[in-house]
Amino acid sequence: MKKNMWIKVLLLVTIALFSTSSAINVNASKNDVQGFSYELLYQQAINAGALDPKTKTYTEWLNENENEFYPLFSSGKASGELDNSITYEYWLQYNNYGQEPKDNIDFETFDATSRAYKVKPGDIFITNSTASSLFLGHAAIATGTNSILDMPGLNVGDKNNNNRQLTWAQWKKAYSKGWIKVYRMKDSKMAAKVAKYADRNYYSSTGSATKNIKIPYGIDSHRYQKSPNYCSKLVWQAYYYGSGDAKVVVPGSGIISPYALPNVTFYKEYGISVVQQY
Repeated sequence: MKKNMWIKVLLLVTIALFSTSSAINVNASKNDVQGFSYELLYQQAINAGALDPKTKTYTEWLNENENEFYPLFSSGKASGELDNSITYEYWLQYNNYGQEPKDNIDFETFDATSRAYKVKPGDIFITNSTASSLFLGHAAIATGTNSILDMPGLNVGDKNNNNRQLTWAQWKKAYSKGWIKVYRMKDSKMAAKVAKYADRNYYSSTGSATKNIKIPYGIDSHRYQKSPNYCSKLVWQAYYYGSGDAKVVVPGSGIISPYALPNVTFYKEYGISVVQQY
């Protein structure tokens, strides 16, 4: 009788151990397949200054990853938009770990219908109103007092002719579902010089309202090549090439995302800061 009881006990213990082991193996297998650790990435984001653990807990950030960021990344892999060589770690890193840029606090926030803000040439626009498997957010540059140059991507424009110019009202309406931040360089003459370069090299070589430059849309790590191009790379190139010999933009390599533009791009002498938010 005792022997039978011990056999039953041993059987139950074996089943329990097997179940626990299986659960551990499943989790380990999932982690191996993904090839990254959320805990490690969270710490990397803190070290990079992308987030503050006092305002964004690990649980909150993990929820963003599982419900928003990783699904976008996975869809890009499945559709072929993202190259197989791009890991989630790299994707998340160049997207500023999914966090909006850290900004100065001395700026005004307006309703989208407000007319208080006046566009100045060289102004940079960053919004969270759109996201794709490639990027979180979108970026554009003002080439005049009422003309905004951008590359809207495959969901909106032609892949082989993706660059466009909209009026400020048109652009603001197109990205009104989220926030829009306006960044401005303190050196207005340099900003105007960059704006002129952007207009004549990415839209119209004559500086007219008639477009005669067609730029294909594409994501690659060749930051200095003008074709193909994408939204934040175009803005970065405009300031890099358009500023001439002045030390305005910090040289860099690899993909540059919209959220990374304000934080890693400019030398302090020519730094940019938020002047408005919608």
